[in-house]
Amino acid sequence: LSGRGCGSIRYQPWGCCLFFGRKRPLGEAAMRRVAALLILHTIQALEEGKICFNGCSGHGACANFVCSCEPGWTGDDCSHSLVGGNATVQTLTAGHFNVTAKNWTKLLKKKDVVFIAFGSRSCLRCVGAEGAYAAAAPLLKKMGVPLARADADEPFFRELLQDLQLGSMPQVVAYRKLFAMPYAGLHAPNELVAFAQKLKQAAAPSLSSLNAALTFLGVDSEQARRALYDETGIEEEVTEEDTLPGTAARVLGLFSDIDIEDEESAEFMVAASERRQRHDVYFSRVDDPEISQALIDAGFADRTPAVIVANDGRLVSHVLDDAPDIGLGPWVDAETLPAVGELTHQNFARYEALSRPMLLLFLDLRGHDRGMELSGLSGGVPNRDLVEEFKAVRRDESFRDRVAFAYVDGVAQQDRMKALGLFGGARRLPAVAVNAKEEGVIAPYPESLPLDRAHLRDFLGAFLARRLRSKEDSDAFALQRQNDVFDAKWLPKRKPRKKPTEEVMGRYEVFGEDSIRAREVGKIDDVFVLNRDNFAEALAEKDVLILFHEEGCEACAALTVYYKKMAERFASLKIPSLVIARFDVTKETPPLDGLIAGPLPVIVLLPAHDKRPPFRFYSGLGKVQPMMKWVQASSDIAFDLPELCHLDPSEIEAYKHQVTERERRRRGEL
Repeated sequence: LSGRGCGSIRYQPWGCCLFFGRKRPLGEAAMRRVAALLILHTIQALEEGKICFNGCSGHGACANFVCSCEPGWTGDDCSHSLVGGNATVQTLTAGHFNVTAKNWTKLLKKKDVVFIAFGSRSCLRCVGAEGAYAAAAPLLKKMGVPLARADADEPFFRELLQDLQLGSMPQVVAYRKLFAMPYAGLHAPNELVAFAQKLKQAAAPSLSSLNAALTFLGVDSEQARRALYDETGIEEEVTEEDTLPGTAARVLGLFSDIDIEDEESAEFMVAASERRQRHDVYFSRVDDPEISQALIDAGFADRTPAVIVANDGRLVSHVLDDAPDIGLGPWVDAETLPAVGELTHQNFARYEALSRPMLLLFLDLRGHDRGMELSGLSGGVPNRDLVEEFKAVRRDESFRDRVAFAYVDGVAQQDRMKALGLFGGARRLPAVAVNAKEEGVIAPYPESLPLDRAHLRDFLGAFLARRLRSKEDSDAFALQRQNDVFDAKWLPKRKPRKKPTEEVMGRYEVFGEDSIRAREVGKIDDVFVLNRDNFAEALAEKDVLILFHEEGCEACAALTVYYKKMAERFASLKIPSLVIARFDVTKETPPLDGLIAGPLPVIVLLPAHDKRPPFRFYSGLGKVQPMMKWVQASSDIAFDLPELCHLDPSEIEAYKHQVTERERRRRGEL
């Protein structure tokens, strides 16, 4: 629009024209002219179908009353950011270049170390990692490490990820001399750079100063410095900076005469090389006999050749020519496990290799910011305090080398809790159980007992003494301790067990013929019911969208309203290649592992041509239109959708009128 006295103008609710940073009140006649022009503009936009809720919030394009959101934004009006802030982030853009199946082999042969960051446009929240990749890219470039991007939906890369058993996005895989090393650490710039440095240098680089050795171990020792000074007259200043991830374990080899200690040195280097792909452990060595002796004099080791492990503030050493029965490598694996770390699918094999029972602490981690110090509450008790009690129990020498300790995301792993005799899901967190490693043995910790170190220690002792082998044994243990005196702080305030959600039409609904909608409207939903018996047959050669839900899950009942409407719309469109299904996990778990990747409800699409991981999870808004468009974009078998796909033909005109009236009110035209 243009008018006398104004250049290009836009309507302001306070009745001014804005031009070149200067405001001037409009007269009454001018106001009428502007209003008339705005009405003409609205009519023209209406005819062109360019009116959308909130003008797509400045983060999308409007066409036929529908917003097409920019990457990183979602919602009917593109107002919901998937990455926080006001940024628009393109998936698969951060990094140095994109890699394809054609140039894949050439790239890996050209560089000794290459980082490949995999993403997917069907993974809406993959945009959250783009900032970390963008920050890491220039630092990696200085090191000569390319950060390439790969689309996980491309058949070549999908097959590759399946071979690597990587089932979710985003993922980073480092390649060193053509050997794949999936990265399981934080997608943070400093962690990525530290891992790249580890791959570029020797498996165990030699440290040339005492301060470098002390910094590597994460300790300070005036005694070691004094010993070095007394022996050599060298006085080192504290100038070393620790650039390794603070959560990583460190393994330091001490040597004084390589000609004599050559076998032990070779064994140490083999252990370091075999663990090069681990992001959570770093190796170094000291070959200077004077530095090694200073560390020995300070009590870090008995003699050379030796290995010192620094892990979670704890130091342990072992003389290499007196090798442990299990071998140096497995001994390092056992000693570099966190005192009480998070058990994930990436590190489960390391715990499993110990062949020990595991005392597991299931926590509510929804209040914990990943990558930061453990935070949040479980049952009103700080997660950090609960882990500290676990650490206190672990320090008991009677449990050393007999039990592994870990905490678990109890919201994401509710199905695992059931297998250990813990029922009630996230509402009953925190919860404790022993993963017994024995067929038919379960040992859930009684909810009536406090989660303090004294009771946990007694419970674990009773298990090791074989007095706890069933839920009934655990109940009897609780009965014996019912009169104990303890600090009430350690008795969690858990939420009551869930009751079936009370249905409210259009707000909370359930599926099936007994639902309130089926009773009042007389129509059963169009959602196919999956179970373990029909799972494999129902998935054959079709794109299958599955909602995982359970009884008593309020969020599931709220989403059910929209999921049923979506299924109804797809049914009316008659798309033969697509199945809209659900799986009730109240009493059974799905036959494919990894499908429940977080708190319920979970929506996953298993594509027609390949139903192996990585799975395609929906992470957008639980509304009909964005869900339908995501299904269309993520399905293997293409199909068309009308622009206003979420509406019946009878609803379209009313919808357009509603949007137009709302936008006119927002602009101050009504």
